[in-house]
Amino acid sequence: MTEMSSWDISQSTIAVVIQPPASPPGIEDSDLRSIMRPPFSIGQGLAGEAFVSSTRDQMEIILSPTKINVRDLSGRNAFGDSKVPEILHLLVQKYDTTIDSFGINFIFQIPNSDPQGWIRKILLNPGIQEASGLALLGGQARISLQNNRKTWNISFQQAQDNSGIEVNFNASENTRELPAPDALRQSMDEQL
Repeated sequence: MTEMSSWDISQSTIAVVIQPPASPPGIEDSDLRSIMRPPFSIGQGLAGEAFVSSTRDQMEIILSPTKINVRDLSGRNAFGDSKVPEILHLLVQKYDTTIDSFGINFIFQIPNSDPQGWIRKILLNPGIQEASGLALLGGQARISLQNNRKTWNISFQQAQDNSGIEVNFNASENTRELPAPDALRQSMDEQL
């Protein structure tokens, strides 16, 4: 692999899975202005989820009855001053419901001149080639690991432009209480 400084981080997210609230939360313009800089783009998805984004802050919020996602789209790789935890805490408070779990997710690309070869050599079973009698070119892989209370789910695939390996990393844990903002920022740094 390569040094982390060469990774292209496209998205850093903290998501919370919640029990559906008794009624939809009332999120006011003043709430949004307290956590992000306008102008805001607001939309609704086909499944009823709401989207709020701030181009100036490079932040995106996705709200559904059972999940809150707060995404940092800036590409940063250090989270000491990230707004994600405060935004998430405000939204969990507004939902006024029970948390089931939370997860920290990163999507990034690692440069590699032969991404399919790396995936084939490092992650795939060479017995596939022997059993099938065909040449194993490559593929995608997803692994799950237990790290103390967190479950790591990591998927690897060739980047669309074939310039590297796209990695989707998720560290989740079941909990009824969202850690404090500073602890969430620290966890983001530790997981990446």
